[in-house]
Amino acid sequence: MKKTAKVFSGFKDMISMLWNSSKSLTILLIFNNIIRNAIWPLRALVTKEIVEIIVESVNNGFDEYRISFIIYIALFFMFFWLNRIWWPLNSYTQTLLLAKLSHEMRNRMIKIMEDIHLSFFDYSENRDIYERAVQQVEDRQPINAVNTFMGLVSLIISFTTAFISMIAISIPITLLLLVSSVPSFIWEKRFNDKAYQFEQNATCEKRKLDYYFSLFLDKTSAKEIKTFKTSDYLLKKHKKGLGDYYIKYFKLFKYKIKVDSLFWFISIAFLMTSYFIIINDVAVGTLDLGSLSFFLSVAVSLQSALTQFGSSVNGIINSNKYFNNLVKFEQLNSVKEKKDYSKLPEKIEKIVFDHVSFTYPNAENPALDDVSFTLEYPQAVMVVGLNGAGKTTMLKLLLRLYKPDSGRIYVNDIDINSFDEKEFETEAESNSFKMFQQSKEFDEDL
Repeated sequence: MKKTAKVFSGFKDMISMLWNSSKSLTILLIFNNIIRNAIWPLRALVTKEIVEIIVESVNNGFDEYRISFIIYIALFFMFFWLNRIWWPLNSYTQTLLLAKLSHEMRNRMIKIMEDIHLSFFDYSENRDIYERAVQQVEDRQPINAVNTFMGLVSLIISFTTAFISMIAISIPITLLLLVSSVPSFIWEKRFNDKAYQFEQNATCEKRKLDYYFSLFLDKTSAKEIKTFKTSDYLLKKHKKGLGDYYIKYFKLFKYKIKVDSLFWFISIAFLMTSYFIIINDVAVGTLDLGSLSFFLSVAVSLQSALTQFGSSVNGIINSNKYFNNLVKFEQLNSVKEKKDYSKLPEKIEKIVFDHVSFTYPNAENPALDDVSFTLEYPQAVMVVGLNGAGKTTMLKLLLRLYKPDSGRIYVNDIDINSFDEKEFETEAESNSFKMFQQSKEFDEDL
């Protein structure tokens, strides 16, 4: 149960985003999907009734069936035109909704970036998480998920209608068509998992390729490449990276094509077998022409519906996985709620570094190693040292742009981590952080 909840954890969020983007278009999208999958079994049933009326009217005369015939013909054309209207209407709805959704996603991304911590991008794995999240801004996973879910609901309705009617005609044939779709469902789930994992693992590779490519497009770096004659080196790096990426990419999808082809032949073999059985039953007189007409209209659609049912479930799972890239990025950068923040002091009387150590990400040596000192108002202190000695690092830690690996920093004997991060940041930006108070020698803050 927990595993199922995890798989569909982002679906509610996607629905909410679509609803907030446009309520009317979301309702229209749902309506379109219900129409798409509900029409074909109804149209097949109407065709079956029309054929049976024609057969009966040959024996009993047409006058007795005239009204019924007109009603069924009207229903047939109504379903026909509904099916034709669905395509442009659905295309129009999705285009407008995608534009609104993109705006909503961008606003969401901007909100995350407003709260992001400076040190986030110092870690390569975080950079990959960011790149995956950015891809979702222009992606259509929420629309895909809703399309798939509503398609799944309407598929269940239409499938149930067709399945009951098919069972009444022939139980063995119905079960034959049902079984033929199971292997492709299992295979598609496994392939989607592999494809998703491939894309996640390739994020770093694609980032490097984009970087190499951007060097040639940027005017400044292009001049430097020309001046220092590094074009051959960079082209080789780009070509090798691109070659390695596409070797793995094509290997994965060539395998998919082979397996898909195998399952396609299996499904066609099952379908042809069912055709042979049903036509033989009609020939020997155990089934009427109406049932044959219904079967010919529904058999392919029923088999496709079974395959699509599996694809819908897999599609929702897959859309949820991709959308969770944005959710993960958002969660990593969300500001933790805390109600018992300490009040920022109006005047800073004392600053204490207590055994503070800090190493920048991917650096071998610490920028600060077990640093301790105390500053008290009205001291005037100047920090000097060689490049890389840690002068700027102390200021960054003091402003909470980075967090110490160990040790604590106190202001007026209060741990700076107990202050509200947003309020602390705003105060630092707006007042040049008045921890550097006016002294007797200076008329302005330093």
